[in-house]
Amino acid sequence: MSKRLSVARAAAALTAAAVLGASATAGAQTAPDCSTLVTNPNPVYIRGSSASQPVLLALAKVLGTSISIIYENPDSCYGLNDVIAPGDNTAPSANTDFGIYLAPDGSATTCSLSADGATAPFPDIGVSDVFLQTCADNGLLNSDPATAKLVEVQGPIRR
Repeated sequence: MSKRLSVARAAAALTAAAVLGASATAGAQTAPDCSTLVTNPNPVYIRGSSASQPVLLALAKVLGTSISIIYENPDSCYGLNDVIAPGDNTAPSANTDFGIYLAPDGSATTCSLSADGATAPFPDIGVSDVFLQTCADNGLLNSDPATAKLVEVQGPIRR
């Protein structure tokens, strides 16, 4: 029994070392600057729900090179904050300084939003797959939803 326990501990230690080694290697790599990946001078920055990525990737394919999409996916409530307080840069930030460039060919590349220490751009579009009241009830909104001039539009059903 103790031999099995020793083997299990050794396997666990090797797994942990492999994971930590991979994490250190991944952390050491740097992502390219998002601005070097865009295919036109007018990128659109979108932030919010991670469930939106497949729809936005399909949109990037349809738009081709006419618009470049840079996407951040921290959480639906961040997307709602971006809509409620557009452009004032006061929405709570989950910004990790990284985005995802959604290319017209269907690929998605992680990239740096704040190259050379610059401030990451405020999103042009906020996306969410939860009700506004869900974020408000949990204290995840910076603004009062009653004063926001919003219209909720039903989109694809997520199961």
